[in-house]
Amino acid sequence: ALPIYHVLTYESVEQASEAYDKLTKNGVKAFEDEIVSTSGYESNSYNYSTYKSWGAEAMDVGGIKDYISTHSYTTKNDVVVAVLDTGINTAHAMFSGRMLTDASGNLVGGSYYTSNYTYSGYAFEDDNKHGTHVSGTIVELTPSNVKILPIKIFTSSGKGTTSAILSGLAKVEEFSNTY
Repeated sequence: ALPIYHVLTYESVEQASEAYDKLTKNGVKAFEDEIVSTSGYESNSYNYSTYKSWGAEAMDVGGIKDYISTHSYTTKNDVVVAVLDTGINTAHAMFSGRMLTDASGNLVGGSYYTSNYTYSGYAFEDDNKHGTHVSGTIVELTPSNVKILPIKIFTSSGKGTTSAILSGLAKVEEFSNTY
């Protein structure tokens, strides 16, 4: 089970600072919410000769997909990989049959921030491309029984907070109890 976190908010920075000081003096492990962000990598040096995504090429994975497919790591059961990032492009052909769905066939995911792209009706649409890139690399390098569970914890600019990450982890735990 995940540790339990409490997120406390205050009306002013001064109140938050005072509460932080009191908590830490009393031995409570506390931290201030920080802004975190994804980092992109742009390069024209990859020729995409073997894989569809530069992530696979950048990691120099070689034959890892074939190795996984031919060894005991495969299973007939679905394996769910939660991707806490900027969301996912639900319309991308690479994800056809590779995303977690509910009993009605709807895509399953979560979002701390609502996407600027609303064409699909899913709040976890990727409006940054980083989450789609990460999910694409996972899908490309794993057998077809691996399903993606997108959790959007970063904004369209690739920024979020520590509390958004914690909220995303809580969402993963919620889904793990359901699916």
